[in-house]
Amino acid sequence: ETAETAEIANDKKDDFSKLLGIGPSMLKRLQEVEIYSFKQLSEVDIKELTEKLVANGARINNKAIMDSWNEQAKLASKGDFEGLKVLQNKLKKS
Repeated sequence: ETAETAEIANDKKDDFSKLLGIGPSMLKRLQEVEIYSFKQLSEVDIKELTEKLVANGARINNKAIMDSWNEQAKLASKGDFEGLKVLQNKLKKS
């Protein structure tokens, strides 16, 4: 991680704890692969991200929830936390 990347990261770190399926250890893994913002997470290819995370030692507990990260992050990046809650409630029931 370059100093510039670290600086950007510190400015733009979003609170991933708002997203379903991201706890402290997954947060650490996401930062290791330089995912710091809802915007980044909403645009990443989940299949590629999964491969990177697993290569870094992450355990995938719920693939369906992980597959929803793009959608969850998109809502969060727009500040649509009501929509995010609705989506998360649907995910918890499925």
